[in-house]
Amino acid sequence: MENTTTTNTIFANTMTTIAISSIADLIKAVWQNDVTMTKAQANTLLKDTMKNNDLASEGIVVSAEGDNVTFTRTNIKPNCKISHKYIMPHFADDVRAIISKSLNGNGMANICLTGSAGTGKTEFVHELAKEFGCKVFQINGSEGLTNADFYGNMSVAVDEKTSQNYTYFEKGALYRAFIEGTKVDANGNQILDANGEPIVTGNPAFFFLDEFAAMLPEVFLGVFNRAMEIPRENGKGRSIEIPMDNGRVVKSHPSMVMFFAGNTVGTGNNGRYQMGFTAQGNKMDESTRNRITAYFHFGYSKSAEESIVTSMLNDDYETEKLLNFRDNVRNLFRNEKVETLFTTRSIVATCNMAKCFRDNGKSNWLADAIRVAVFNGLPETDKPAFNETIRMIWGVDIMAEESRKTDYDYI
Repeated sequence: MENTTTTNTIFANTMTTIAISSIADLIKAVWQNDVTMTKAQANTLLKDTMKNNDLASEGIVVSAEGDNVTFTRTNIKPNCKISHKYIMPHFADDVRAIISKSLNGNGMANICLTGSAGTGKTEFVHELAKEFGCKVFQINGSEGLTNADFYGNMSVAVDEKTSQNYTYFEKGALYRAFIEGTKVDANGNQILDANGEPIVTGNPAFFFLDEFAAMLPEVFLGVFNRAMEIPRENGKGRSIEIPMDNGRVVKSHPSMVMFFAGNTVGTGNNGRYQMGFTAQGNKMDESTRNRITAYFHFGYSKSAEESIVTSMLNDDYETEKLLNFRDNVRNLFRNEKVETLFTTRSIVATCNMAKCFRDNGKSNWLADAIRVAVFNGLPETDKPAFNETIRMIWGVDIMAEESRKTDYDYI
């Protein structure tokens, strides 16, 4: 903290530098740290007409000692509960246009969503499904998936009347997505018209394959190159053959939309920076890439994250600190100083934990929330950089505190 002989006081700490020439400047400075100035400077800044009302409403306490006045921000427990809503990405209208075209019978779509972990790709698909009144059939990709996870497999059930076991074909997520909104018989088998096309009875499905690049390429190719094939003629459905269901041929709703989401574009991992984004290392085949209708890339929306933190914490003081922490950690990641991302999902988890701690009367509730929601789960190589960032913003040295706990053996 530096003081000048005028009201143009300069407040400085490790994170920011703010010129204090108004009440607004003072409030912003105190959000960062306590501010001390001379009584003469404080009187000139506040003036008699202010009566400290603006400061009191911000929870700022004014204390005098000798010739100096100190302004300290106290945490105000919120008096209202505000929930945040999902904020659509900037390209949402482009995706809506593609879906609307498909639903109007003018061609189907295969839409690929890429971007870092926790940027809202999954939530985006489900929000769109709500808007268009479509059901989502979702599978999360992994190397352990087989064709049966998509098509289905034979299962055993017990007949309620006879108590005898019987076998039946249990449809997989892709199979059910194909027949959604089309006519089926009493056994759930699709009924096709005289031209071999599905009979439309309702809205189509969105089929959503998340973490697509985590799948083994041979499974991806074996299932999806056929399923993604869009008929040349509008009004006709996609076609897949189900080997496990006696080779049954199933046709999709003529407006069905397929979504694929991954943290990479399916090109595999190259170096530590990309490894920080994802554990997905399998490459997308070029024939699959050519079947994608459109690609959309997600980033972390700063306005959405600010809205989330503001609404969840309802505390401007701690909101600004948490957003400073986010920016600093992401710069560390960009510069390959850490391997762990601080995602939008991490922000939500931190805020949820912070509210728990605040409601239970913890004094440094947000720093402690970051400790348990983020810091304790970090690889050891990332902890020093995260710890220094926490120390700069909240004045809490987590690693030093842990080293002082001599009555515990951490092995």
